[in-house]
Amino acid sequence: MALLSNIITPSNVLKDSDIGTSVQAYDADTTKNDVANTFTANQTINANLIVDTNTLYVDATNNRVGIGASPSYKLDVSGVTKSTSFLETVVAVTGTTPAISAINGNVQTWTLSGNSTPTDSLNAGESITLMIDDGSAYTITWTSLVDQWVGGSAPTLATTGYSVVELWKVSTTVYAAYVGDAN
Repeated sequence: MALLSNIITPSNVLKDSDIGTSVQAYDADTTKNDVANTFTANQTINANLIVDTNTLYVDATNNRVGIGASPSYKLDVSGVTKSTSFLETVVAVTGTTPAISAINGNVQTWTLSGNSTPTDSLNAGESITLMIDDGSAYTITWTSLVDQWVGGSAPTLATTGYSVVELWKVSTTVYAAYVGDAN
């Protein structure tokens, strides 16, 4: 049977009105002291906070949050997620030998400045949409990046507008598919 002191009551719950004041965090285990710690708003407790080893990790050193997993990215979730919206930033790839990576986002543009040879920096399970602007009829040598073209071979790039290529990595193999021209 639960003891009455184990019940969270309005007097021992952190409220909006407590912001900016010192608050006490209560421990429901009555065999210990009732007050576990005293915190002040915006106080750093330590560099890493693990709320529950199966639930939430906060890596303050690297500015990362993990839900169900120790974070390797800004937000790292182990399991199915749901979102009501998603914002994607379009990033420009530059140079003639760029490392193609999903770390900059899943939608990337690349205006060719000469004949180019991109390289693979994708991790297994990652994918990107690459929009290539080739207004000068340059060529891309794909062999350092793509292991297999789905549905054929590397495309001939459009000289107006974007040529859209989808890239994804399964295990150690990078696949690519030519989506089409976005003129």
